[in-house]
Amino acid sequence: MKKIGFKDIKIISQLLKSKNYDEIYKRYGKFMYKLFETSRISQEVKYEGGKKFDDLKQIIDVHLKEIFYFCVIYLTYLFLAMPNDVQKDIKATARNENIDRISEYEIYVDDYLESIDFTGLSDLEIFMKLMQYEHQEMLYGTPEQEITGYYRVQMLDGKGVCRNIADDLAYRLNLINPEYNAKMICVNSSYGNWVKNDDKMQIAPDYNFNNEEIDKDYKGLEEIKKRLFPNHAVTMINIPGEDYALILDSTNSGIGVISNGKIDMFNSDNENYYVTELANALLMGYDIRFSTELNELKSYFTKHSLEELNELYGLDAQNEAIKKLDLLN
Repeated sequence: MKKIGFKDIKIISQLLKSKNYDEIYKRYGKFMYKLFETSRISQEVKYEGGKKFDDLKQIIDVHLKEIFYFCVIYLTYLFLAMPNDVQKDIKATARNENIDRISEYEIYVDDYLESIDFTGLSDLEIFMKLMQYEHQEMLYGTPEQEITGYYRVQMLDGKGVCRNIADDLAYRLNLINPEYNAKMICVNSSYGNWVKNDDKMQIAPDYNFNNEEIDKDYKGLEEIKKRLFPNHAVTMINIPGEDYALILDSTNSGIGVISNGKIDMFNSDNENYYVTELANALLMGYDIRFSTELNELKSYFTKHSLEELNELYGLDAQNEAIKKLDLLN
């Protein structure tokens, strides 16, 4: 197959829009033609600019195969055509253009960390303390503007969504202990019974947890989509000296473990989170801090059972940590 570059992506997009499939065949061969062939017999669903995301989801439902392969092409461009120095330049430009704002945020975080004594606290107690702080300082709501690669800076305004909170938590954790190697990742969580811990400050879940019966065919489609498209952002963190990585859902004050791309949340007794490859790839392309490759996200395995990890980080352990922190305060 012909190597696909950014120019080709634009051409393919235009050809699909004009339904010129023969030209796709001539330019890119049988393989590429086959990827988009079902568009000829698929129901037409038009997306008019300005409509809400629900309209876009209709397109995804009808043209999922085409969109999936187009995304693969686009991500290939992001990973192969965009050199590391270009990625660094994107973030450097964002920093230079917003240096005063970013510096203000970094001083703000430094002042907080200097005022808090983390000595003697376990990893879990540190996690819970920081998540409590996030809930105390942040009003949940869509930010008016953000800085590419510096979503955490929105904490200065005291208003943000999951990506702002997760990025801020990762930044603070890495300052406390660089071995945490904390980073924000995107996930999809569509179903599950969420059990709250005793954190009195926690934010109400911002997306739909439910147990509704779902049509079997539709659920099959949802299974595919939830591995591609995110509805939430969380923080992934390594535990120094251990063979597992934890997921901290600072928005909903929950903890889980990642293994082979699947995330089991200890605060949920039903289906849990999935790492969404598409959004993480896009984020990694635009922020050098998100340097975790997709293969890495799918490579975490642990010798510990979920039961063992639940003893260490589950709901009971979280509540014990909160109780200790309340006494220290």
